[in-house]
Amino acid sequence: MFRSDIQIENAIRLPPGTDKEKLLYDAYYNSLALADHVGCKTVAFPAISCGVYGCSLEIGLEIAYKAFTAKKWKNIEEIRLVLFTDLEYDTAKIVIDSKQDRYLAIRRMLLPKDTNHRGEVFGGAILAEIDLAGAIEARRNTEYDVATVAMNGISFKKPVRVGDVVSFWTTTTKVGTTSIRVRVTITASRDGQEDEEYVTATDLVYVAVERHPVDGTIHKVSVRSSSEPF
Repeated sequence: MFRSDIQIENAIRLPPGTDKEKLLYDAYYNSLALADHVGCKTVAFPAISCGVYGCSLEIGLEIAYKAFTAKKWKNIEEIRLVLFTDLEYDTAKIVIDSKQDRYLAIRRMLLPKDTNHRGEVFGGAILAEIDLAGAIEARRNTEYDVATVAMNGISFKKPVRVGDVVSFWTTTTKVGTTSIRVRVTITASRDGQEDEEYVTATDLVYVAVERHPVDGTIHKVSVRSSSEPF
């Protein structure tokens, strides 16, 4: 296995007038360019400058995402952000999800039948809606029915309570020849507030199948334009 370590150092003392945001962007971008040049497939970063250096976490993550998506890398297949606290993780989810082309697949109010005796919604009820939301997104990309084949691990960062309005946002992250990968992000608004809290997110994989399968054949997925009906 080939591994290459690229050391990134930020100077704490900078001359007056230094564009700190451009400096941070260049740190990410130039590291990625070098990693891509030497053939790296996976690159991992911490939230550079968001610790002792004092850069705002939101701004730092916005800059990181801009650098990550600046071009289509030749060799890099995956870029990872290594985050050490729940705050960093939740903030990164919000920043990254807000940048992607999200589709509101489902929005509904959770009712008492979905909750335990404390008024908190059962995880299973949320999982069922996640699967449905993901299937709706997958169906936007193929004329066939779809079947769920995998769901990544899921961790709930906030509880969902009776009366919350819960939104299930979807993004198609990968379209292959036989399968579609979908990310579902869940947010909740409480007590009539407009602001939404991040609850959780997960990735699901679907395959396209015949409506009346004879031999279980999996069909090639064809991508549709976002303007086409489904």
